This record gives sequence, C-alpha cells and structure tokens, in this order.
Amino acid sequence: MLSTKKYVQVMIEDSLNEYALLVSPSFTGTLTADSAQFDGNVDIDSLDVNGVANFAGNITVNSKTITGNRPWIVNMFNPNAVYAADSVVCICPETEAALTITKITVSCNYDPDTEPDLDLMYANTFIGQVGEVAIQALDTPDGDTTITSITSASVPAGKAVYIKWGAEPTSAITQLIVSITWDFD
Repeated sequence: MLSTKKYVQVMIEDSLNEYALLVSPSFTGTLTADSAQFDGNVDIDSLDVNGVANFAGNITVNSKTITGNRPWIVNMFNPNAVYAADSVVCICPETEAALTITKITVSCNYDPDTEPDLDLMYANTFIGQVGEVAIQALDTPDGDTTITSITSASVPAGKAVYIKWGAEPTSAITQLIVSITWDFD
C-alpha cells in the first residue's frame, strides 16, 4: 500500500507526464490532417496539412509538405502617390521555397480611360532588382482582370517578388488591389 506522500508523488508524476504529452507531443512518421491545432512543442518527422493548421509553441519538422493555395494581397491606396514615391512595390523580399503562381486578380475602384501599366516580377534581390524576370503583365480591361494562365508561373526559391509600374497611373484610380494566389512546388 502506498503512503499518502508516495501516492501524491505518483499522482504528480503521472499528471506531469500527461501534461508533457499534451504540451510537447512527439510523433514518429507523418502527421496528416485536414485541419490541426496544437498548443506547445511539436516534434514530427513530416507534416502534410490540407487546410488550416494552428500551432502555438515550437515546431520541429524534418520534412514538410504544406498544400493549399496561399494569397499575397497588395492594396494600394492612391496608386498615383505610390508610383511617385517608388515605381516598384515589394510583395515578398525572399521566397522561402520554390512556388507556382496559379491566379492573379487585379481590381481598381474605377474603370479608367488609361488602364494601369504594371507587371508582376521576380528577381535575385529586391534592391536593384538584379536578374529580374517578368512573371505576368497585369493588364486590367475595364479596371478588373483575373488571370489564370500565368506567363512565367514558377518562381525559384530565394527570389524577391514585386510589382513594377511601367507608367504613372491615372489619379482617378484611388485604390488598386492585386491578389496573387500561389502554392509551394
């Protein structure tokens, strides 16, 4: 029979062990989920998530496959002033892995007589746009466009992605939104 002291010690140890499993789950193999939420530290061999994953704490993943489209949304208020300040707008200073752009939507708050002249680009560096490559011209017939056939959809890892104005936009456009949908290769 356990003494009260020993019983309390065993209960505390068991509780701590259970708590450790809750806050620091360790997986061997692959964790696959449509959605997942973890609080604490997660150490897994590989991660495959289709949908939403919320993690609070440290995550160690030896190999990862994260699928699902991700958007970059750029909202430019007063594009004319943006152009006057700098004709290049950085979206991502450095891609963490190779990615493919699958859809681009451009929308103006106004159907201008002179459509905006802008291009989606990538380069080795944002500063100076060294080695720039045109991903897609962002022409906007009637002030709106959706593009799903991307000219150069693949962006290598480590590249800066940005929008480059080819000409000053009309001051009649007070808001321009560019939504770029992409996924890791």
